[in-house]
Amino acid sequence: MNHEVPTPIKTIIRQDIDDALAVAAVDDPLLGETFGWLHRVTTNLLHKHGAILQSVLAQILAESPGYKVLPPEDITISADADRLASRHNISACLQTELPYDPRGPRTVRPDVIGFHEPTGTLQFVEAKRGQAKLSSATIRSETRDLQCLQMLGRSWARSQCLGAERVEAFAVSFYGRSGLPHQLSVAGDELDEHFGFPVSAQIDAALAFGRHELEARLPAFFGSQGKPSFGLKGL
Repeated sequence: MNHEVPTPIKTIIRQDIDDALAVAAVDDPLLGETFGWLHRVTTNLLHKHGAILQSVLAQILAESPGYKVLPPEDITISADADRLASRHNISACLQTELPYDPRGPRTVRPDVIGFHEPTGTLQFVEAKRGQAKLSSATIRSETRDLQCLQMLGRSWARSQCLGAERVEAFAVSFYGRSGLPHQLSVAGDELDEHFGFPVSAQIDAALAFGRHELEARLPAFFGSQGKPSFGLKGL
């Protein structure tokens, strides 16, 4: 079944691709000007890929019946939450509820904050490409943050006048290789089951549209000498 990509998502993808491609030339000591530029463009595109996945997921949830996507917000993490999360007992953290205190020592801003009103489920979601395993330091940091959000979620929801009956703090690892603990992550092929409605096909359609947009721009990059026209934007 083919899914039509909504206009707002097309706009997001086009803008992110334009921004990724609009980089200045760099004369890298090893790669030189042409390959140095291509390396910067590729790095930018991979970074934008993660941002696109985050935006697309938020848009899909926002348009789904019964879902409310909240504006991005910093969630304060208490010292008690950090202390419990540092013990690496994920099962215990998943069953622990702590009081929310906005005066805590640090904050975390989830990629997506969703509230499913029919079930009273508050979801803190981190969007990861999951194409490769994250670094050990990043896995530790992400795991700690998700455990803290899980423990503080219901109390935070009350401070926002949300009647959350349950909390889910997890990372969406679209390609399943992030290395995050399975209790705190959902792979791309598990999205439909987890959310209870079609999500993966809509994301696949959006990424296919993004690849088509990128490929459509490629011929304009290279002249007869095969040298890229640096910093092209809005092709």
